[in-house]
Amino acid sequence: MLCVEIDELTACLKDAKTGEILSTKVSRIFDKNMLKKFNTRSGWYVNWGNLLKEKYEIYALYVDGDEEVQGLVALTNSPEMQAVFIDWVVSAPHNNKAILEDEQKKYIGVGGHLFAVAIEKSFEFGWEGVVTGNPANEKLMDHYITNLGAIPIRTYPHYQIMIDEDSAIKIKEVYDYEWK
Repeated sequence: MLCVEIDELTACLKDAKTGEILSTKVSRIFDKNMLKKFNTRSGWYVNWGNLLKEKYEIYALYVDGDEEVQGLVALTNSPEMQAVFIDWVVSAPHNNKAILEDEQKKYIGVGGHLFAVAIEKSFEFGWEGVVTGNPANEKLMDHYITNLGAIPIRTYPHYQIMIDEDSAIKIKEVYDYEWK
């Protein structure tokens, strides 16, 4: 489920209070115990430890030098679709516009970063950056169309989008992060 808003496309994360640009790192998570605290009770929409059991690839976004997770994305390589399927993408509750007012957010740019990670994995799998997923609702679907150049795929009863090669390249070119 795609549950993140794209507040701004930024090369790195931006401190919401100071405007300072902070370097970021991305790391794949293999340890289910590390994910236990990321659950519905703590504002993460899904129990992330269970997703790891389901064999998704899970990646965490961090500010360089800080071990606090700023967002998570769960992916599946989908050869039948020739794309990476984004199963879940969620900002940390302290970055989530759906939970907080803009002035309360810690960092800006989390959502775009997480999509960029999925796009990079798509390139690695040979799918030319193509990603797809199911937005939580029509409003988010329209948001991804406007902000990421996504293409709507009408699948009843769900909403689905695809980011094609051209849009993927534009998104990937914005981002600068290191892999841990």
